[in-house]
Amino acid sequence: MPDGLVRVLLIEDDDDDYLLTKELFAQLPPEAYHLDRVAVFSSAVDAFQNCRHDVYLVDYRLGLHTGLELMAEAIRLGCHAPLIMLTGQRAREVSLLAMDAGALGYLAT
Repeated sequence: MPDGLVRVLLIEDDDDDYLLTKELFAQLPPEAYHLDRVAVFSSAVDAFQNCRHDVYLVDYRLGLHTGLELMAEAIRLGCHAPLIMLTGQRAREVSLLAMDAGALGYLAT
């Protein structure tokens, strides 16, 4: 991967939300980023063990788990890349919980 390329991992289990995010990223210069996606909790944990991405976009709802659980797992595994919660909840309390769990920020969609 070229130097200077921001490696982003989207952790999102909803195909429609993934396509929306992909469309938003397509508005950025293609030489600026590389977007990967995992759709299940266990795959995200595996990605945190390697910690090869520069930033992680974490969906709040991931099947039987939450993004909050996933962020706690990332921190436990020593992955210190920025975590950004995609809440989709528009609930301030969820956003604050995300920040308490280690999120660098949150986007309410």
